[in-house]
Amino acid sequence: MYGSKLKYGWIPGESSVIGTHKLSLNAQTWKDIGSNLTQSSLMWLGYNLDLKTGSGFMFNISHAYENLLDTFHLSNDRVIAFIKPGSYAYNFATIDVYSPPTKSLSINILSTFGQYYDGNQVTLAVSTTVKVGAILSLDPTLEYDRIRFPTRNQSFTGRIAGIRALIMLNNKLSVTSLVQYSNIAHGIVTNIRLRYNPKEGNDFYFVFNEGRNIELNREFPVLNPVANRSILIKYTYTFIL
Repeated sequence: MYGSKLKYGWIPGESSVIGTHKLSLNAQTWKDIGSNLTQSSLMWLGYNLDLKTGSGFMFNISHAYENLLDTFHLSNDRVIAFIKPGSYAYNFATIDVYSPPTKSLSINILSTFGQYYDGNQVTLAVSTTVKVGAILSLDPTLEYDRIRFPTRNQSFTGRIAGIRALIMLNNKLSVTSLVQYSNIAHGIVTNIRLRYNPKEGNDFYFVFNEGRNIELNREFPVLNPVANRSILIKYTYTFIL
């Protein structure tokens, strides 16, 4: 992978409500080691503005190139939408708007729109953080993806919803959890992790993971409601040599 970054930023002044401006030009290219052919490349021009309140937004214009050697399926249902092998160059834009992360309620809205291989795309993701004192933090998220290929009469719609929670019982004991639904995977994923830090350099983890199937009749034989389940116990000890 080869890459480069060029950035220039400036501060308007004490009387301005704007904290900083920033312009950036980025480029990355991935090449095959054997043939030296370009597998993928991405170039984007970005502008970022941060207000002194902590709010701000980012805007990027991107150009992508992909060289697919095999068919790329967008979901487990291989008939809904796929991209044939070949070389593709396309352009898209990204807008990210966010409020101050230090507040008890913060929000981030991310949108991507434009071309996507030989089709077009629209993505909207909304994430929020709700802080209840110093003990509880909740992070609900929603994401919607719509991809269409008009010339091939194919389309794909992805929906993801989830919520992450962090409970700080005290300085030594905390619990984090994530519950996420995806129509692409036709399932719900649950992750719960307990961390106990008795002293500096010592950490004990208890982790529970579970994946559950929905739409059990989509395959034959009928799927089991529980796709997978695991319990993990880990202890780490840090020392200096």
